[in-house]
Amino acid sequence: MIEFSEIYNKFCDQQHGNQKKVPVDSCIEVFFGFSFEGNLRLSFMSKGDCPVMESTSILHVVQGREGKDSYWTSFDLLNGELKEAYFSFCENMIDSIVEIRDESLALNMLRRRFITWKKLFQKVSGGDISKEKLMGIFGELAVLKEIISKKYGVDTAIQAWGGPKMQSKDFTVGDTWYEVKTIGANADSIRISSLAQLSSPNNGHLVVVRAEAVSPEAGGTSLAIIDLVKEILLSVSSESIENDFIRKIQGMGIDVYGKEINSRFDIKSIKSYSVAEEFPRITVDNVPFPEITDVNYVLSVASIYRFIEE
Repeated sequence: MIEFSEIYNKFCDQQHGNQKKVPVDSCIEVFFGFSFEGNLRLSFMSKGDCPVMESTSILHVVQGREGKDSYWTSFDLLNGELKEAYFSFCENMIDSIVEIRDESLALNMLRRRFITWKKLFQKVSGGDISKEKLMGIFGELAVLKEIISKKYGVDTAIQAWGGPKMQSKDFTVGDTWYEVKTIGANADSIRISSLAQLSSPNNGHLVVVRAEAVSPEAGGTSLAIIDLVKEILLSVSSESIENDFIRKIQGMGIDVYGKEINSRFDIKSIKSYSVAEEFPRITVDNVPFPEITDVNYVLSVASIYRFIEE
């Protein structure tokens, strides 16, 4: 995958109006630099005309023809405070056309991906997201990518994701379900916050993600929420599924304006536990008093070791 911060560091000394070619294995040529107005610019050069794309208040689209067989489509960043998000946009746009040999297909992919990012660049109203909720969102996205997508396909995984809909389970696929809990790297317990989370007539899975927050500058194996969003988008085959995914992301309070999307976490482990008849849990059926309408409780991680799945 393209690492655009590295490309920027190499090209940031360019003069306004200059662009340099980015080496990309695609039928479309890619350039990066600055517009004459001094805005960061990502450009694609094709032999055929690109579908028309409309500018936004953040991304200015410039399209035109140069010579007989040279068409340009450029994306200029109008808000310098969103540079990090713009780099993610550039990476995802470029990655979406890598190894595509059919120019028409590549150009339509650019348009589709741009429409998706237009939605991501829309501001979501709401206050700051708590650290606990942010870790939870990160954990759900990590499980969507690493477990649910690999088992059922990414389109099904996105459709199965409860997201902001406040469903009783984080993922429901057919007659099974997955509840995700993200805990600290050294935590020894898991909090179950309602009766519904592990209650079901069907067997399911409790997926525990161990992660720790790291600084925005941390490299290595750490990931930001935007990294997971980009990687998931690259695997989606349907534009309607992409739109569904973005709606769910924004429904959780995530947009490119907030620092939350660039918050980084280092995943220490992801373990899945089989939740069936013998699993220690409190359900709607085994609460002894009808006057008790809900319960939250804590599970010892060490005590459920025998339920770990391969």
